[in-house]
Amino acid sequence: MTDSENTSEEIGNEIREAHQSSGKSVDIRIKHLYRAQELLLHRDKSNSLLDNFLDEMLEFVVENDSKMRCFVASFIEKACKKDCEVMKKAVVSLSYLIQAAGLGMVAVIKKVITVCSQLYPFILKWAAGSRSAEIARCWEAFSVLKGRIMQHIDSDNEGIRTQTIRFLEAVILAQTLRTEESEKGRGDNMCLNEIGRDHRFISYRKMESEATLNFNSLLDHISSAHISSLNLLTCLTCICNIAQQRPQFMQRVVGALESLHVNLPPTLATSQVKSVRKELKMHLLRLLRHSSSVPFHPRIMTLLTDLGAAQSVIPNSF
Repeated sequence: MTDSENTSEEIGNEIREAHQSSGKSVDIRIKHLYRAQELLLHRDKSNSLLDNFLDEMLEFVVENDSKMRCFVASFIEKACKKDCEVMKKAVVSLSYLIQAAGLGMVAVIKKVITVCSQLYPFILKWAAGSRSAEIARCWEAFSVLKGRIMQHIDSDNEGIRTQTIRFLEAVILAQTLRTEESEKGRGDNMCLNEIGRDHRFISYRKMESEATLNFNSLLDHISSAHISSLNLLTCLTCICNIAQQRPQFMQRVVGALESLHVNLPPTLATSQVKSVRKELKMHLLRLLRHSSSVPFHPRIMTLLTDLGAAQSVIPNSF
């Protein structure tokens, strides 16, 4: 037998063991799937086995167990990073997971959103580099999934809202222009510069306007009187990351930070106010070092002084 045939047999055995649920805990079954995943993604260099066994790995998505469903979502992320073609089938599984999560499946929804945040720039880049009808259908399905995720920004669950805020950051970075002053970061994976204005199934203008709407949504959240401490800190990190990697937003971010400083949510406890002010100070010092922040230095330095930053610290930041 060849190495490939040996590996194929090993993978098949692990998947069969995972299917045999009688007398086995979910954790034991997932261990078998982890072994199959390791063989598929790391031992098989040709990607042919991944294609051969993909349907069998994705079948576990229908199991009514949050650990199993989270494993499948994690597998999809790793497999798509190895080969974006996986998304042609996996988009159906991800869509199923976020719709069929149901009660007690908060962990699954959070996992799917996290996976999509990681994959979004790669999938958009892959789709933008193609004109095929098959990939167009995949992108259309992924766009529907994206819309469903965005609806979770108003979820009753704080953790789901947190992951959705991070997803919006990924979308904004992937759908806005990279400039010469853009710092390195997540935004390096994909940007609007890589989408042709005449692309057959991705609208440059729609991508741009959607990113602007999503950025406005983040600013609305950061100015909300009812935002939780956790989501305020998450939003703060996201908009500052965007300002550094997409400096065209610098002016609006500085304005949002000024507004936040004087209008902290009244629901925050004293300890939470201290945490927010500490984070605000840290982000302002980072922004001060960015070349695009020069026109806003007086405003940033005023904020830092108000927040109690030592005068000796401020000049060392740029």
